[in-house]
Amino acid sequence: MANYALQNKILIGSTDHPSYTFTNRNIAMNTLKAVSTVDVVGNELSVDTFSFTVRYNPLAALIYAPVGKDGYLDVNNAVYMLRSGERTAAKDYLRDVAYGTPVWWYVGSSLFFKGYIKSIERIAKTLWKVSCQSGVGLLDEVMHTGGMYEGVKFSVIFASIVGDAFGYVINQSVKNLLVYQHLPYDTARNNLHRLLFALGVALIRRSDGDYQVAFLPQSTTAVPNSRIALGGSVSVQSASNQAEVTEHAYEALQTDPVETLFDNTSGTGTVDHALVVFSEPMHDLTGNGITIHESNCNYAVISGTGTLTGKKYTHIEKIITASNAAAGDTIRAKRVTDNHLISAANSLNVARRVLSYYSSARTLKAKIFLNNERCGQNLSLNDAFGDPTTAYLKKTDVLVTSVRGASCELVEGYVPAWNGNNYTRRQIITASGSVTIPAGAKRLILIGAGDGGTGGYDGERGRGGYTSIPAIRPGELHTLEDPESGRITFYWDDQPVSNGGAAGKPGASGKIYVIDIEDSTTSATVVIGVGGLGGAKNGGAGSTGGATTVTIDGTTYSSEDGAPSEAGFIDALGGATFALPGADGHAGGQGGQTDLINQRANEGGNGGNGGSVGSYRGGQGGAGMSDTLSAIGPRINTISGGGGGGAAWGAAGGAGGAATKKTWGYGYRYTTGSGGDGANAVAPSQPTYGCGGGGGNGGGAGGNVAGGIMWGYYLYVTPGNDLKLGLKGSSTPGPGYQGGAAGEGSVGGQGGNGVVIIYY
Repeated sequence: MANYALQNKILIGSTDHPSYTFTNRNIAMNTLKAVSTVDVVGNELSVDTFSFTVRYNPLAALIYAPVGKDGYLDVNNAVYMLRSGERTAAKDYLRDVAYGTPVWWYVGSSLFFKGYIKSIERIAKTLWKVSCQSGVGLLDEVMHTGGMYEGVKFSVIFASIVGDAFGYVINQSVKNLLVYQHLPYDTARNNLHRLLFALGVALIRRSDGDYQVAFLPQSTTAVPNSRIALGGSVSVQSASNQAEVTEHAYEALQTDPVETLFDNTSGTGTVDHALVVFSEPMHDLTGNGITIHESNCNYAVISGTGTLTGKKYTHIEKIITASNAAAGDTIRAKRVTDNHLISAANSLNVARRVLSYYSSARTLKAKIFLNNERCGQNLSLNDAFGDPTTAYLKKTDVLVTSVRGASCELVEGYVPAWNGNNYTRRQIITASGSVTIPAGAKRLILIGAGDGGTGGYDGERGRGGYTSIPAIRPGELHTLEDPESGRITFYWDDQPVSNGGAAGKPGASGKIYVIDIEDSTTSATVVIGVGGLGGAKNGGAGSTGGATTVTIDGTTYSSEDGAPSEAGFIDALGGATFALPGADGHAGGQGGQTDLINQRANEGGNGGNGGSVGSYRGGQGGAGMSDTLSAIGPRINTISGGGGGGAAWGAAGGAGGAATKKTWGYGYRYTTGSGGDGANAVAPSQPTYGCGGGGGNGGGAGGNVAGGIMWGYYLYVTPGNDLKLGLKGSSTPGPGYQGGAAGEGSVGGQGGNGVVIIYY
């Protein structure tokens, strides 16, 4: 133990060739102080501190050390240096020692504390106050970018946080633990604290001053009464009888809203490798005029002028409770809310660990003459009243005076048995029957089947028609000149458009019910709910999905006792999402427009293309015609091509027809191109477990037909002798002269079948 009777030695710089060495005669012993802490439940990640005052004269002559001497020794205010070629980077002024330089405090031959320079202050001509901190304190000055994790090893994340700030060894039982969900962009110390607490891991000092990254040990180290001073206390904290832990889950959904994260298009100037930190985690980052050099869910480094957009994750929170309250007791809850590495994989263990500590832990205070005991160790000793106990050493406060011993705080009555993840494996049950629940099973998830979606609607038939001269139908087909002049112009009013069929509504997701069970090996009977059928086209309603049940030891549990979730259920170990509401259907594409050039007769132009749906293309518009009749003027007859049919989800639209010319009596008969047929929609495929069926897809609209300009030297137009527009399928005048046929909507999608997930 550090005291006047033992030799204390402080090394600053390097253990091989220290820049400075101070011993008892150079140290103001009553200033030599160190405080170490390990919070055994992990509520905080403390910074150990170490401070001292030394006598040092920077103006003393520099004297070479004798051959064989190692390092620098402050003796009689002289600084002994290594000879040229042997020395390390010596400092003539202690104040020039860099922040973060390592410092070792030896008591006798044993290392008592290792720290890093935080500050050095000259308080007198030859007195210097040195303040040190543990490696954890160095992490306050470093930012960690965080990230979204789906089964990343603990050791990988730990290394990304700590880097080479301090030395450490990770126990095998800890290094391969899998970590899930989110760390923010924050200081490395804060993110290290989140990581350690979520898994119940501690930083325990090693004999070399670096850290052992491990669970708190269950084994004990005995401390004899001869090393425990008289006095001390035992205090009982206000006991909680319930722990409430918020479990977090993040899911990247295509339906997540898009947000603008950066915009410098308003004259603020271009940026070059600028750091943009997001207030919430984002996915699907997109730069418009912006180059993204590096990024994750929390930040992006960008250059350029433009906008950066992203989608905000769907964030699901669920409160997990552990309780030992008896019926009728007033609930005294300890809550943990803001650690987003607490996921479905570890939330139950966190809740049980927190409850164990806050319901039963007691604090002992004692003065102990330490003999290599370190915070985080489980000690076997007698308390202040002579009663035997075991307790974790939580805090040591050492001030070197003539009084021997360290002021210590210990925690008794607490066994940190719930560390790591709740479970490491899962079994997915998709078929009804008898199953064996694996040994060590802790949680069952019952997910009911999703409902079927409603049917999609048929598209509209392509617009068009016919006219009899002079019986012009108002609002549909017009003539600008008197037919007797020999020129007739026909066009459809307001560029007629035919609309694709509307999509049906998606089905609701199955209900989710969670059962936490004791470790056991038990036979169970499972009934998997069958997904509801999709409704008929044109709005037919889908049927309801069936319930999923599990019967264990005569007790039946049903998904009907649960509730649906807009964000579904995220599998903590596999990353998949179940039980989402059904996907929206896709409306059919519009029919291709006509009269696109001058909004009247299209002057022989091609018909417009049909509307596309996703990757399914609308039909190509048909070719128009310009026909010169030199014998009568010349005169040019112009007839438009037909519009293409609209696409539907799963099929392309039909092509529009070309304008045609045919000899007819003493002249010619021209027919505008026919409209292409709208595509028939394909039904949605059945989704994954528990998801609602997709809304039915709308059919494509038929392509439209247009008009033309026609001259005729022998053009006789009399009532009952019709000029035909969009002639399709029949030569008989009448209302049948329409655009392309309407595409049919699909039935709604079938809901996903139910599922049971067993975590163990």
